[in-house]
Amino acid sequence: MRLSLNDVSLSIEDKKFNYNISLTDSIIGIFGFSGSGKTTFLNCIAGLLKPDSGSIRFNDTLFFDDNKNINLPPNRRDIGFVFQEHFLFPHLTVKQNLVYSRLYTKDKSIHFNFDAVLSLLDLEDFLYQKPFQLSGGERQRVAIGRALLSQPRLLLFDEPFSNLDKTRRKEIISYLLKINAYYQIPMFIISHDLEDILKLTSYLVIIDKGTIVTAGNCIDIAESGKVAGIAGYSAFTNIFDVYCINQVNDDNTLLRFSDAAHSKKTFICAAASDHTIISAGQKTRLSVLPEDVIIAREPFIQSSIQNQIKGVVLTITIVEQACYINVDCGINIIAEITIAAQQSLDFKKNDYVYCLIKARAVKIVHGY
Repeated sequence: MRLSLNDVSLSIEDKKFNYNISLTDSIIGIFGFSGSGKTTFLNCIAGLLKPDSGSIRFNDTLFFDDNKNINLPPNRRDIGFVFQEHFLFPHLTVKQNLVYSRLYTKDKSIHFNFDAVLSLLDLEDFLYQKPFQLSGGERQRVAIGRALLSQPRLLLFDEPFSNLDKTRRKEIISYLLKINAYYQIPMFIISHDLEDILKLTSYLVIIDKGTIVTAGNCIDIAESGKVAGIAGYSAFTNIFDVYCINQVNDDNTLLRFSDAAHSKKTFICAAASDHTIISAGQKTRLSVLPEDVIIAREPFIQSSIQNQIKGVVLTITIVEQACYINVDCGINIIAEITIAAQQSLDFKKNDYVYCLIKARAVKIVHGY
């Protein structure tokens, strides 16, 4: 996937927007303050707004080019757009909402089969209900299903988690990861919650005051300090894609993972407190907050902390009242400690340290 916006500019009332970027990652997070221009960015890509100048290209298709007088209408861009408000038809059933896009897909190749989408999003039990009978998370799944059945080449999501509680947000995040893994369809996702975005992707586009101020890997962005007030370490979440080795105890409340399938190197244990079913050998995404990582120079011999992972310090960054230590343990782990602790322990680059993480601090994001 390659999406390029070259000097795309437009004015809306007294606000000016300019976007200049080329993107290739499969899932891309769009982050910034309210009113920064995130939704305008997606609207330009989708064709809901016409820029004043510049060009937009997706793979081999030119969406917009002011010099060539090209501006493909939204229905010819093959983009699925899931809005914050869902925009489901209230008088239609779930099934009728899902198949509504068939009116516009007669000449398209069918990549997303109706029954497969139902199964993927667990919508079989809701087909004959109306939107008002569904929960917020269920309505969001219907909106995602409708977007998929429009046979898109690209999916755009504008604040897909904003009206959902913590449990429902986790469900939608898991469904989006499942869609991306199953269909390999690229996604752009706006969210005001950086923790939610980082559970989906480590690649961020930061937008502020109508322009793209930086883009790249979240660790590089945080360490650069360029946008500390927008996307610094304070909103960071450690994310690991790992493989389940086995269960530690009989009731399946503790699981053992490694950084490679069937590897004997065990580096983390996760508490499956939400009864997520993870099987041996299954690829799994885990998350750990930096504040839940303890840094020590030696392992704790007699301790209940089950994860004690040796690594080498890559960087040490002080931001406001906290110190963030980036440790290479075969995977990158960011730990947040107090400045007083850093002054006392005096960690330095290339020091060998241990990252200590309690099992219950490790959360299962998704099992592939």
